[in-house]
Formats: sequence, structure tokens, C-alpha cells
Amino acid sequence: MEQQSAAQRLQQVVAATAMGGSELHLGDMGIEDLAPLIPLVFRQLPNLRILRLPNNRLRYLPTDLSCFKDLVYLDISGNNFKDLSCVLPALQPLRSLKHLCINLEKERDEEIIIETLLSLETFNGTALNESTSDTMLAETSEINESTQWMEDAQNLVTAAVGRTAVSSEFQNFARGVITTLTETLSSAQDPSAREAEMLNSKALMFGYCFHAIARSCEPSLSSVLTTLYNTYNDILQKQKNIMREVMEDRDSKLSIMREDMQAAIREIEQLVDTFEKTKDLEKEKAQWEKDRTEWEKEKTGLVEEIGWLRHDNERIQAKYKQAELCKEKLLTTVTHLEAAVQQQEQYTGQTRPPRTSSSTSVAEIASNNRQSSYYVEGVHTQPQHASSSSSNYKHQTTHTTNNVPHTGRTTPTTQTCTDTVSTWSCSASTVTCSSSATNLTQSTWQQPKLAQSQGTKSHAPQHWDLHQLKSFIEELYNSKTLYDAKCSEKCAPRETLEQYLSTYLRKKYSNADQALSCAQAVTMAMYTYSGEDNDVAVFEKIIKNELDDEFRLVQQQLKKQVHDLYLKILQARQQHSPSHRPPEFVEPTQCMHEGEWREIVCFLYEANDANTLCGTVKQLILNQRKNATPNEILETQGLGLTIKYNNFLKVLLDFQLKNKCNFLEKFISQFQQFDKDHNGTLNEKEFIGLVDVVCSPKKPDKAHKLQLLAVIDPYKHHSITFSQCVTLFSSEKML
Repeated sequence: MEQQSAAQRLQQVVAATAMGGSELHLGDMGIEDLAPLIPLVFRQLPNLRILRLPNNRLRYLPTDLSCFKDLVYLDISGNNFKDLSCVLPALQPLRSLKHLCINLEKERDEEIIIETLLSLETFNGTALNESTSDTMLAETSEINESTQWMEDAQNLVTAAVGRTAVSSEFQNFARGVITTLTETLSSAQDPSAREAEMLNSKALMFGYCFHAIARSCEPSLSSVLTTLYNTYNDILQKQKNIMREVMEDRDSKLSIMREDMQAAIREIEQLVDTFEKTKDLEKEKAQWEKDRTEWEKEKTGLVEEIGWLRHDNERIQAKYKQAELCKEKLLTTVTHLEAAVQQQEQYTGQTRPPRTSSSTSVAEIASNNRQSSYYVEGVHTQPQHASSSSSNYKHQTTHTTNNVPHTGRTTPTTQTCTDTVSTWSCSASTVTCSSSATNLTQSTWQQPKLAQSQGTKSHAPQHWDLHQLKSFIEELYNSKTLYDAKCSEKCAPRETLEQYLSTYLRKKYSNADQALSCAQAVTMAMYTYSGEDNDVAVFEKIIKNELDDEFRLVQQQLKKQVHDLYLKILQARQQHSPSHRPPEFVEPTQCMHEGEWREIVCFLYEANDANTLCGTVKQLILNQRKNATPNEILETQGLGLTIKYNNFLKVLLDFQLKNKCNFLEKFISQFQQFDKDHNGTLNEKEFIGLVDVVCSPKKPDKAHKLQLLAVIDPYKHHSITFSQCVTLFSSEKML
């Protein structure tokens, strides 16, 4: 019932405010939602052209206002619209909307409305172009005037008759008159015609009032008033006809005058065009005369120039014949010179210094070395300090390029003795490689596959544990350091670790079978433990010529720094417990608390690398807890993110190795491009080519190349190792 009474009240409001069936004024009524009004308004006013909704509480407009297709004027100012999205979707379907009044917070939103609604002629009372300003004022004035007529006539009828039924009948009649007037005014452009239509509508409206009043009077007075109105109406009708005839005559004369004016304008334009063409012709004629004079002068000059050109042509033809004779003589001379050069090259040609072939046996190399002054006997001296240019933690002397997070490495499996690709073969007094493989070259250091070679006695390979392998590697490093020191004293060429391994095994074992067995054990153990131990992984990379020899010293320095830092942390912690003696060394299985290992990482590395390493250590701890036994879980319970010292150290060493390999990845590929025999050494020509590739696209000049060559090979041994190249290019900042 309440909803029905509210709807009835709304109908009464719409009916009371509807003006002539084309205008509706609902301002200052506290309306919050327009959606419930649309069906009611459309049913009452299907031809609505003017809708006024100022000073309400509207926050948005319904998205579907397409039913008001004839709406021309919309006033929604003084409402609570937040932004453009609350009104623009509803305004876009209103194709006939010409006048809009709205208040928005942002000026840019108002500009977008003007750009989107192309039919708008005025916005907030401002004409969008000059031609619509006067039209807008006229239409507004006419609409207001027609509204005032209706109100005056309605008040007159109500005051004279005093009956609601008559007032309702008058409203229906007034709607029809106002609707007809509005449609007529929208199509009429002439001001006089519009004024005539206004007066005619006014006469009809007040005539209705006159009849309504006459019907309410006594019969005698009603008859007199009706006769008086008919007579007055006939006079008005005659005046109307006269005005129509006058206007038609005027329109006819204006049409004729307009046609005459247009014809005169066309004639004037033709005359102007003709005059302009005449002026252009005169200018063209003057220009043509001027050009003709210049052409005559040019013609005279060209005739003279042609004469000079003919003379020059004859002179050039004579010189050309002389040049042809000289060319024939030069060709004959060149032919004789080429023959002489070829003959001289045949008698004076020289061969390049010989290089050690990868297939040469270790015994032959050692024999040659013993015969020369370059052979070095083992002498126990302290190892030299290598450059730390490959280090990437911040407390070393220099830094490498960008670091990359550490990733785990898969441990290769050990193959059986029957799966062989390249084998070691032994003779009575030498250790050599078989014909199917090179002397421990990079291609040889693949997954170990050992078998019996033809004509060689088979020996079961030894199986070394990690401790045996690391002891052998340390012994080999120390021997190689002494050997390099002797080579430097004797000005002898350096060997790669791969080449020196053959020399070392021959010197260590007098029996070839023992040397072969040791080589097999080293190979198998190296591929077994390279994923578990960082020292073995570094040894493998150096053997394959994928790391320089000095990098192992960088790893040793890192171990010492981590050990010293952690030892200081433990000693500082023991100071608070006088009953405990401060430790003198760190146990490999010592558990490190999160604060301790984070402090070490942040001290040694820059921020980005430190964050990466901390994340790696944390992930390793979590993975170990997943695979831990119940006893191990109980031991570490309540200790937080703890890790054993040896595991923490391996994360740092693997991080160093990973970054060093990434740093040298491109250079390794470039080096292998010129190391055709894959023995880890280059000759002079190959080194010059490597310099060009490394320095590309800016290749150094010849003097710089020779300078680099003199630094790396001052005694012209024509044997430059991979490690020497890395050291030189790093010092020259070429990597």
C-alpha cells in the first residue's frame, strides 16, 4: 500500500509538473534515483523534449535513457556526480540532445563530455559555437514564454470555473497545443514565422479559456460571449490570412532576389577569374620574354663551349692513346716481376718452428727435455702467490664481473672398465696414449671409460676414495708449482696441468703399469667426487683447460678467510664463558648458527651476492631437514637455521667456481676456436688471432699485438698456455 501510494503521489507530481507534454520540471525534489521514474515519465510524456532535474541528490544516471529520443534540453546541475563514469554512458544514446547543464569536479571530464556528445550546441549555458548562441537564446525565450501562457491560462480557467475536471481537460488541451508549437518551432527558421506560430498557439489556448468560461455562465450571457468570440476570431483569422499572404509574397520576392544575387555573385567571380587569368598571362608573357633573352645568351655561350670541348676531346684522345701504350709496358713489367718473385720464394722459403704434437708420447717429451737446458728436476720451494683477479668476493684485491647464484651440480657416475673411448697404453719404459686418443687432451677428459688396449697388458684400475684423490691433487699442485718456478728461472716454456700430469706420472712411477693404473684411478675418482668436493671440481676444470691454474689459490685464500673469521666469532663467544678454553681451529662438522654464517657472508660479499648466498644456504638447510633422521631432527631442534661448517664452506666455494666459469665461458669458446689440437696451448699465429677475436669489434693495431706477444712469450717458445692467456687478458682488462 505504501509503494502504491508513493507511486500515485509520483504520478500526481509528474502530471502537475508536466508542461504541454514536452517539458518536465522536477528540480529541488530530493530525488536520489532516476531509474524508477523512467517508465512513469515515458508513459506520461513520450515526446519529452525538456527535462529539468537541478538541485537533487542524484549520484548517477541510469545507463538506459534511449527512450527519450526526442530530448533536446537536459538540466542535471547541482547533483552529486563524482566522475565521468556516472553520467557519460547514459548521455551517449541521446542523439538529439543539444543543451546540457551539469556540474563535475574535474574540468577534463567536462571537456570529454563536449568531445563525446557531438550533437551538443550549448554546455552549461555557453554556446559551443557562435552560430548557436542566438538560436539557443531564442528557443529558451520561446519555451519560457509558452510555459508562462499555459500557467496564466490554467490559472484563469481555475479561477473562473473552479472545477478540477475542467482544469484536467485544459491540461490535456494545453499539452497538445504546446507539443504542436514545439514541433513547428523546431523546423521553422524564419523569426517572423516563429512569432506567428507563437501568437496562433496563444490564441488557441486563450480561446479555449473563453469557451470554458462561456459554458459556465448563464445561457443568455454564454450566447452573447460565444457570438463575441466568433466575431473576434473571424477578425483574427483574416489578419492571419493577410499575414500569411504577405509573408508568402515576401518569401517569393526574397527567393527571386536570392537567385539574382547568386547569379550576380557567379558573374562577378567569373569576371575576377578572367581578370586574374589575364594578369597571369601578362606575367607569363613577360617571364617568357625574359627567359627567351637568357636562352639566347646561353645558346651563344654553349656554341662557344662546344668548340672548346671539341678541342679538348681531341687532346684527350691523344693522351688516351699514350696511356694505352704505357699500360701495355706496365703489364709486361709486372709479369716479369711476378715470375721473379715466385722463383725467389722457391729458393728462400722457411718453415715455422715445430710444435709438440698431441700424439707425442710423454717419454719422448721428457727425453727431449733432458737433452735441453729446459728440463727441471724437482726442488722443494714455497709456492708462488697467484693473482687474485678471478676472485669475486669483496675483500680480495680485485673483482670479477657479475656473479650468478650458486646451483647444485650432478655427480657423474663411474663407468666400468669395459666402456672405453680413449685408454692409456704402456710399454716397457714409457707411458703413452693409444692412437685413438690424445695425451690427456680436453676430449680425453670426458667420462672415464677404461679397457684393455691392443698389445697392452690389462690391469684392474684402483678405486681411490676422496682423501686419496685430494692428497694426490695437492701433491701434483706442489710439484707443478716447483716445476713452473724452475721453468721461469731457465726461461723455459710452461706446461698446462694436463701436460704436466704425464710428466709427473712418468717421474713418480718407474713402472709403466703403475703409471697407467694411477692415471685410471685419478680419472675415475675425479669424475666420482667432482660433484661432492669443490677442490676436485676445480681440478677437473683446470685439467680440461676451462680454468686458469691460479684460481685454486683464490679458493685457498677464501678458505683461510672464512676459517679465520669464524674462529674469531667462536673465540669472542667463548670469552663470555671463562670455564671454556677458546678454540684454536674450526672443526669441519662444527654447527654454525644463522647469525654467524650471515655475518661472514655479509662481511665477504657485496649486498647482491650476499643476498643470493644467504638464500642458497637457507634452501640447503631446509633440504637437509627434509632428509634428516629423527635423531638429527632432535639434535637441531630449537637451534634455528644451523649448518655444518664444511657444508657452508662448500656453498661459498661453489659460488666462486660458478661465477668464475660464467666469467670465462665466452673466452673458453674463443680459445678453443684457435686451439685446433686441443692441447691447451697456442702458437704465435693462433695467439694473434685470439687477440683479434677477444678485442672485437675494435681490433688492436699490429704494434699492440706484438707488444702483447712479447709480454706473454718473451723467449719465443711458440707455446702459450690457457692460464697465461687468462692472466694476461685479465691484467689488460680485455675480458
